[in-house]
Amino acid sequence: MKTVRLPSLFSAFLVTLSATAAPEDWVGKAFPPMNVAHHGTVPDTKGKALLVEFWATWCGPCRESIPHLNELHGKFGSKGLVILGLTDEEQGTVAKFRKKQPMDYAVATDRSGRLNRTFGIKSIPQAFLVGKDGRILWSGHPLQLDESAIRNALR
Repeated sequence: MKTVRLPSLFSAFLVTLSATAAPEDWVGKAFPPMNVAHHGTVPDTKGKALLVEFWATWCGPCRESIPHLNELHGKFGSKGLVILGLTDEEQGTVAKFRKKQPMDYAVATDRSGRLNRTFGIKSIPQAFLVGKDGRILWSGHPLQLDESAIRNALR
């Protein structure tokens, strides 16, 4: 926690702010535990590389990245890459969306938005590539993820 003293008339008050890092500041750090509601089967992530994408059904760029993530899932899923699409939307909204737009990878909901706040997510889609050791190796737009980074995460 970071305490900030406000200037002028408000200087007598203290405001406690949560010091959240920007998404890129997480590279090299451990991915925190997730407490999310999975849509369908809970993926086994132990000892596997993980690609977590923050997204929403209403987000145009997120919709554009889904075919790419489906492709990555098809190419690297059997090699140990788990892809998880994470949204803060209601499960019913997500289920309705997925009937129209297939998502071949795991999907979960964080209705509290805790992970969005923890990671300092300001825009979506935002993805994090996590190595088998649980450390974040890369962060950015999922369409910018280079397959060589995935291969490195799988080692």
